[in-house]
Amino acid sequence: MSNETNKVIRISLSVFSGRPNPYWELSGEKIDELRNKIIGLPRTKEVQSPGLGYRGFKINNREKIKGIPERMYIYRKTISFREKTVIVFYEDSNNIEELLFQQAKEQGFEKIIEKIKAREENEAKSV
Repeated sequence: MSNETNKVIRISLSVFSGRPNPYWELSGEKIDELRNKIIGLPRTKEVQSPGLGYRGFKINNREKIKGIPERMYIYRKTISFREKTVIVFYEDSNNIEELLFQQAKEQGFEKIIEKIKAREENEAKSV
């Protein structure tokens, strides 16, 4: 378990425009799980998120917990965050986005997740 037991990380589901996005906090073992999934991810190219609708997850590490970027974004299997002065992109090969979808459901945002998944399925069929 993390030795930073009282610290939390805020996860936001970026999905709404004009109203607050759903969010929840991680602490303890959930932070350790996230940190372990970030380690060793392969680099990839940038993926642009749309202006409206699902825009991914935003992770705020305001308490600067070691091993987790201060701000991190996850959208369509791509993770981005700032390293020094450059924004870098990594492949979500450890399925962090799916983990966050599951956590969102556990937090009571299941209907929102179902709509996102249905829209993604429809987009995949039309391609």
